[in-house]
Order: sequence, then C-alpha cells, then structure tokens
Amino acid sequence: KKKSSWERYWKEGEVRHFIGKDISYFHYLFWPAMLMAMDIPVPKLTVHGFITVDGQKMSKSRGTFFTAKDFLKLYDPESLRFYYASHLDKKVVDIDLNFTDFQAVINNVFMGNLGNFCYRTLTFAEKNYEKVEGAAKNERDTVKVLALAEKIKENYLEQDYKAAIKNILKIADIGNAYFQNTEPWKNKDDKKVQQAVAWCVNLTKNLAIIINPILPAFSEKIYKTLSIKNPSWKDIGFTWKGKLKKIDLLVAKIETLPDNKKFPLQMIVGKIKKVEDHPDAETLYLLKVNLGAELGEKQVVAGLKKYFSKTDLEGRKAVFCANLKPAKLRGQLSEAMILAADDGARVGLLDAEKTEAGEEVKFEGLENSRKQLTFEEFLKIKMIVIAGEVFYEGKKLSSEVESISVKDVLDNAKVR
Repeated sequence: KKKSSWERYWKEGEVRHFIGKDISYFHYLFWPAMLMAMDIPVPKLTVHGFITVDGQKMSKSRGTFFTAKDFLKLYDPESLRFYYASHLDKKVVDIDLNFTDFQAVINNVFMGNLGNFCYRTLTFAEKNYEKVEGAAKNERDTVKVLALAEKIKENYLEQDYKAAIKNILKIADIGNAYFQNTEPWKNKDDKKVQQAVAWCVNLTKNLAIIINPILPAFSEKIYKTLSIKNPSWKDIGFTWKGKLKKIDLLVAKIETLPDNKKFPLQMIVGKIKKVEDHPDAETLYLLKVNLGAELGEKQVVAGLKKYFSKTDLEGRKAVFCANLKPAKLRGQLSEAMILAADDGARVGLLDAEKTEAGEEVKFEGLENSRKQLTFEEFLKIKMIVIAGEVFYEGKKLSSEVESISVKDVLDNAKVR
C-alpha cells in the first residue's frame, strides 16, 4: 500500500523540533505521548532559552524590544549570527544581546582574529602574486587544523555552536601565528615565502567551508575570491591553487551602539497606604506610599487636598516620580512625588490599578533614568494627556500590563 505524504514525512524522515523553553513541558510530555499512541517516531528536540537585550526581557515599554529589522538598520546580520553562535550551546539558558559585549566580540574577535587573518592573507596574495600554487607542507599546523576540523564537525552535529566557534578561532590563531612568523612582506619573492602564503590562502578556504553554516555571506566572499562554487567538507585541505580576485571587506567594524536615550524620570507605581493632613499646610496631604520591595515605603507631600478626599486616595495605585531630590515642604520631608494631570480646572491622577506596586512605567522605547534630578529640572519635562492617555514626544506611557490612563481632564492637560 502506498504511504500518504504525512506518513512518509513522519515515519521515514528524521524530524527535529527547535522550541523555546516555555513550551518544553508540552513537547516533552504530551506531544510525544500522542505520537507514540499513533506509532509515530518521536522527534528529536532541541530546547533554547530566551533572547534578552542588555540583561532585560524584550519589552516595548522597557525599550528592549529589538527586532531583526531594527538590527539590520544598524549592523550586518553576520555579526549577530557570529555573536549568537559564540554563546549558543545545548544548555537551556537565555542569551543576552548585551550591546557593549557585542561590540567587543565583533571588533576584537570576529574582525580582529578570524576576519583579520582571512582579509590580510587574501589581500597580500592578490596584490603580490599573479597565481598562488604549491602550498608549504607545514605538517605540524596542517595536522592541528585537520584535527580541529573534525572536532568542529562533531560540534555541529551536537548543536554546540559555542564550542564550534572556539575551535574555529583556534584555527584562525594558527593561521595568524604562521603568517606573522613568516613575515612575507620582507621577502615576498622567495619561493618558501610564496609557499607559506599559499598555505595561508588554503587555510582561508578551509575556514570559509567550516564556518559556512554560521556565516554563509562571509564564506561566499572568500569563495568568490578563490573562484570556487559550493565547496563541501570533503574539499577541506591544502591543494587549492589558482588566481585570486580582489577580496571584499569581510567584517564591518561596530563603530556605534544603539542610542539608549533615557527619559529623565524614574516613574514607579505606588500604592497609597495612608493619607494624613499636613500639620502646617491647609492644602497639603502627607501620603504613606508603598513603592515596592526595592524602594520600600516613602512619605510624599502632595498638594491634592483641593481635589481629592482622603478616602479617594487611600488604597489607590498611582504613578510616582522616585528620583526627584528629596525636599522638605513646610517642614515635612517629601521623598517622592505623585504625578497628576492638570487642565487648569481639574486634576486627574495617573491610574495604574492593574500594575503591581514597585513596577516601572515607561514611555515607549525609552528607559527611565535613575539619576537624581531637581524640581527645576522636572518642570522642563513636557508630558501631556491626549484622549485619556499620557504622552511624551509622541510616545505613550504604559506598564508591562496596561496603558496609564487619566480621567476627568481635557486634552493637552499638563502632567506634573
């Protein structure tokens, strides 16, 4: 009986699933049980952690939601592939795209080691020799390179890309040391020097083949220079000879990092626990506010008596500025400031009832600053209300779970 297409797919081929750690429970337990019940082979699973950005979960409100499209506006995709591969093994751990570390890895390792060896070797050979042939035997290094190539093959099969990158860099180290010790620029016409350069050129070809699963564009540039098409693992060796074409730039240096523009305020959701009259000011309240585990309970002096009763405020969650310089107002210390919108006639608080006390609220794409600022500096910040929501330079204010809303004020009410 002829098998249907799904049977051929599931029963004859090898099925591999690559999944995130948050769904491993289903894929390791329930899904295999269902397949076993239908006499279908269980797929091989590879589980990965999450991608974080500068140590934080990807989040639009935190300004850490960084898409592939965003990355391509700034950098070559090969750089990201190299960076992720250098951190990726079979352990179920998160990988952090730390941009300072990313810059160091790309400039010092990818470009400074691997890229530097391949580029300077091919550039030197193309400029100085009409044809490359007769690679030096260099048996000691050749044996090391071929042994490392076998290790890297195993690394790929085991999906241990971190180990593969480490071993690839060991090969590049061998090439850099051999090229440097040969000093071909001193006696480029010597036959032994030409043979040494030919060996290095062959090593660039081998590196291109070996790293192709990770850096296909990088490899293709080297293939183009050597006029070879679609080489495979069996082509690793030191027998290539021929005329070289001019090599394109292999690795672009990371000159700048993403602009992590910060909003001047540290805006925190706080829960008002208690409201008392200020002993020396008729229009002021003293608020006892829970600002979460990190900041604890603070006293806030607030000029809200004209607009809200004590019962209106007690138990309510609102947004507070936590990095304003503490100051005494009519003899009472104010350690934070409650934010409110004022249209000239009415005042509305910034509501955050669904958000836990201590959680930050942020304008989209902006990180909050924790640097202390003065009240005069605070007054220069222009936040307004549009359709019941808070905006700064066109960016909306929200927490992880909700947009921050303001009731009973007109559009363009100022938040202060």
